Parts: sequence; structure tokens; C-alpha cells
Amino acid sequence: VDVGTWIGTIIGQPDAWDMTIYADLNFLGALTSPLTAFMGPTILEGGGNVGATNNADAEAAFQAAIAEEDEDARCGLLQEAQQALIDNADTVPMINDAFIYVQRPGFKVSLLGGSLDDPIFRVLD
Repeated sequence: VDVGTWIGTIIGQPDAWDMTIYADLNFLGALTSPLTAFMGPTILEGGGNVGATNNADAEAAFQAAIAEEDEDARCGLLQEAQQALIDNADTVPMINDAFIYVQRPGFKVSLLGGSLDDPIFRVLD
């Protein structure tokens, strides 16, 4: 379906679907980046929990990570939260990356301002 229909169904008709593919751009490139889409109140309750996920283990690890001051411990807790979601099949990590660049000596590939939409190929020599 088109994006508008998808959003209308996901948000407006939560009982009309069993599974969806939720594309998160994940600019950080980490499995833990999209955790907030699976935590807390659902969209209908005013929160950001897209799938109305209710995973006590993931939630506990996530809340502990937020309060953790030690970086290594925090990373471990975030990984634990992500793994709890995966183990319970609340989410499945996927990749959709159509931007594969191959370059050889004498050529350079760059992205204008970091944009994914405007690849620039330059001949250096």
C-alpha cells in the first residue's frame, strides 16, 4: 500500500493488522537505536510504541540502561533490551540498503552533505 494508507492502518486501525514492516532510517546504524518504537505507551495512548509491544524484559533492560552511568554497562543493557525484543519476535532486524558503491583507483564516490539521495561520482585523474 502507499505510505498514507499504511500509516492510517497502523495508527487508526490497530486491530486490522498482525505484522508490518516498519522502516526506521536508523541514522546511528545500531540495533539499539529504534528501541523507543517498542517501549512505553502505544500510539493510541499518545506514545511511540508502534506495535503496541508489551515486553517486560526489554522494558526493564531499557529503563536500567537509561539510568546507567557506565557506558559499557549501558551498552550491555541496551543490547539486552534489543535481544529480548528479538527473542520474543516483537521485532526482526532487517536491512534495506540500495546504496552499494564500488570504486576503483582514479574514481571517488561521495554523498552531497551526507545525503543518501544524491550520489556524486568523480573522476580524479
